[in-house]
Amino acid sequence: MIIKTSGIVIFEQTILEKDKLLTILTKKEGLIRAFAKGAKNFLRCNSSAFSLFCYSDFILYKTKNSYNLGEACSIKYFFDLRYNLEKLSLAEYFCELIINLSVQPQESNKILRLMLNSLHFLLEETLDKSILKSIFEIRILCASGYSPNLCCCKKCLSRKDDGFYLVSIEGCIYCKKCLYTTKNRFIELSRGTLLALRHIVSSSLEKAFYFSLSEENKRNFCKTCEEYTISCIEKKINTLVFYKQICKI
Repeated sequence: MIIKTSGIVIFEQTILEKDKLLTILTKKEGLIRAFAKGAKNFLRCNSSAFSLFCYSDFILYKTKNSYNLGEACSIKYFFDLRYNLEKLSLAEYFCELIINLSVQPQESNKILRLMLNSLHFLLEETLDKSILKSIFEIRILCASGYSPNLCCCKKCLSRKDDGFYLVSIEGCIYCKKCLYTTKNRFIELSRGTLLALRHIVSSSLEKAFYFSLSEENKRNFCKTCEEYTISCIEKKINTLVFYKQICKI
């Protein structure tokens, strides 16, 4: 079966000398692994289209158990991310989140758009990297079925904005009066953090990247998003560890 689709390469593995096994986030087929024969041959036409962080049109040959990559035509390059270690490590973190969440076909177009927008902001440096990281975390979790319930207290259904706490493992918030009813780990949310989270969860992708936070709220916001992500993934995220090490250098 021949499949024509667009997608971005989020992981590449060298096979023998000139071949690659690519992990591609596609527009319609979800996350796929495709064997690309001769992908490392620089004499091959448009070989860069088979490279990490390249958004391309692909022609795939699907068999019963695998995909083989026929041709590719590049649409957008994000290769310059490789020249900055902090940008590169953050982009690789985005890729690992996508792989860990095992993106399904029904989610893939939303997550592909999120990835392309995030890499654009990262490359152009038009958004604070820590804010961008947090937006990506929450949006990809929402698209993958881990959207937190932020509208009201889980216990009493109060909407009064006088202090809320996010219980990551439950994916919901509690007010001060009801916090005693849960024994799970919680994160205190500043008012700015709660408003930012609600904005990201409920806005269109185009609007989700645009909001402002004070420096104090920013710290609480970024910590909350990261802890919620770790709680949902439930495993060590190696690229996150590396990214945090790079940021301290």
